[in-house]
Amino acid sequence: MQGRRWHMEPNAAFCRPALRGIRQQQAVMAAHAVTIQIAQKRALLHHAFQSQPLLRRRLR
Repeated sequence: MQGRRWHMEPNAAFCRPALRGIRQQQAVMAAHAVTIQIAQKRALLHHAFQSQPLLRRRLR
């Protein structure tokens, strides 16, 4: 019984804050994913500029 009770108490304690924490984590992950996508696009454009001068002229 003690083992079960010890297992139940943390679940009850973490049940409500977990939602807040998960939402915050999702927001952080979303922002991080956006920054990664921007970095990837920049890297791709940079490589494209270096390899294809024609592409650079078209974009400008």
